[in-house]
Amino acid sequence: MYGGVDGCRAGWLLIVLPTNPTCGPAVQVMDDFVSVLQAARDNILTLCDMPIGLPDGRRLRERQCDRLARGRLGHRSSTVFPVPTRPAIYCSDWEQANRVQRRLTGRGISRQSWGIAPRIREVDRALRADTRRQETLRESHPELGFAALNGGEAVARSKHQYAGIRQRLDLLRNHVKEIDGLLENWVPARSGIGADDVLDAAVMAVHARLGVRSGITSLPVHAEYDAAGLRMEMVTGVV
Repeated sequence: MYGGVDGCRAGWLLIVLPTNPTCGPAVQVMDDFVSVLQAARDNILTLCDMPIGLPDGRRLRERQCDRLARGRLGHRSSTVFPVPTRPAIYCSDWEQANRVQRRLTGRGISRQSWGIAPRIREVDRALRADTRRQETLRESHPELGFAALNGGEAVARSKHQYAGIRQRLDLLRNHVKEIDGLLENWVPARSGIGADDVLDAAVMAVHARLGVRSGITSLPVHAEYDAAGLRMEMVTGVV
């Protein structure tokens, strides 16, 4: 089985594609990332739309994979948020995190980046506790995934616009059985899950399957490692 994970207001959204392509996807929503790891334990590969591996602000101020992803995405480069340093992520509030980030890197931390700090901490704690999890759980980025399905070109419209949702659905239809029904059934029925969450988790799962069947493309080609030994990269499957 092949999984895709996205953090959402409801917690964590996990979409699993079965090895049998004639079967539809399974969907779960969980409160914490440890539960995600437990649910995905039998997956061959799971891709996660959340930073894995963090800069320390001393040896490393910015992850190479983030720079490369922005270059690859062009007009959609703003979807790759600057990943805060580990010292900033573990601060108690934005004001403190902003001071720490500025001291270590010369730049502050945006409110938007700080908004996902609790999710980043969950992933960081879980994988630092068992770095072997990275053998079957790797970081990706949904816009890289959609660009790969789109012939290498970033999708023109935002996923927060109706036209952008339709574009991404068109790209997923050949890879996810009943993707339209999945979107229609889950988004209205569950508070805290948006159309963008479903699309992002689905494309992560698609690339997990492509990665196992066709091979992996990694940014950078040779991953960096953070001070805790976590691999810093963004991967997609070969289309």
